[in-house]
Amino acid sequence: MNIDAQAIDDIVAGVLSQLGMTSTVARAPRSSTTIQKPQSGQQPLRLSEIVITEELLSEKAVSAESLLIIQGAVITPSGRDWLRKHDVTWKRVNEAVTSAEKALWRLIVATPSEAIDKLNDEVTRWGWSVDCVSGSEEAAVCGVTSLNEQTEGVVILTAEPERVACRANRHSHVRAASVAQVADITRVKQQLGVNLIAVCPGDRGFFELRNMMKTLAAGGPPQAPENW
Repeated sequence: MNIDAQAIDDIVAGVLSQLGMTSTVARAPRSSTTIQKPQSGQQPLRLSEIVITEELLSEKAVSAESLLIIQGAVITPSGRDWLRKHDVTWKRVNEAVTSAEKALWRLIVATPSEAIDKLNDEVTRWGWSVDCVSGSEEAAVCGVTSLNEQTEGVVILTAEPERVACRANRHSHVRAASVAQVADITRVKQQLGVNLIAVCPGDRGFFELRNMMKTLAAGGPPQAPENW
């Protein structure tokens, strides 16, 4: 037979009372079953990336309770799902970007491949920033926002380059073009001072893609033609 501690205390007290003795058994206070979550006082984590993805959050925000995200940054659908799943709150903040933090060129990949993975590593060594997005629409938004916030020029690798260029050219600060070969890049640089190009990677190899990137970046930051 199992007898709990409270019943044993009552039995002992009754026996002592019958013997004319004062009970010296101290009844322990009942412990509370309510456990309060400690307040961590953790400061919000500030993210300066222009595209907030699930992969980025899993890498940088796994222990965060709240985030500060720069104005204009794109949060991908998978990123929003991650934030909801992990109950992480966030808000946007204005953040001036210094010249030291500003990347001259950004590569945005909407159509990944093995050759592009190698290209990502190559341009990163040049000082470019690289983002991977889920489709052409998201790539266009990311490119436009990036030019407005942090970057001098953008390359978008997408299966729908004409659509991306058209979407981006709705914004006055963007001079976008769809290109298919190195000669196209040279021409649109001269005629438009292009600051966003969209390329269909198709079955292009690493060396061809790299040559296109080198041609685009040659000569420094994009400049709009006179009287543009």
